[in-house]
Amino acid sequence: MSKKNVEEIACSLCGRATPAKHVEKHHLVPRSKGGTDTIDVCRNCGDQVHKLFSNNELRDEYNTLEKLRTAPGMEKWIRWVRKQDSFTFSMKSPKGRRPDK
Repeated sequence: MSKKNVEEIACSLCGRATPAKHVEKHHLVPRSKGGTDTIDVCRNCGDQVHKLFSNNELRDEYNTLEKLRTAPGMEKWIRWVRKQDSFTFSMKSPKGRRPDK
């Protein structure tokens, strides 16, 4: 642990050690589409996933960790966010989620 002994969890997408209070469970297939399997992601990566993809896209096309990591837009995002300090970097959440197609 670093930064004043704060509990950290590695984000499954970007790999950054992130304060546990900024980590969320992301359903690989959205719960509304019947998903149960989850991964730990930092809030920034979780927000980016839902900014880029609809629940139907997540269910049909990006339903594994590997598919999500290599999805259009995510590879570039992951390269960029890995350079940010997970203890001081925070983005505003998107104003709205992308509706299902």
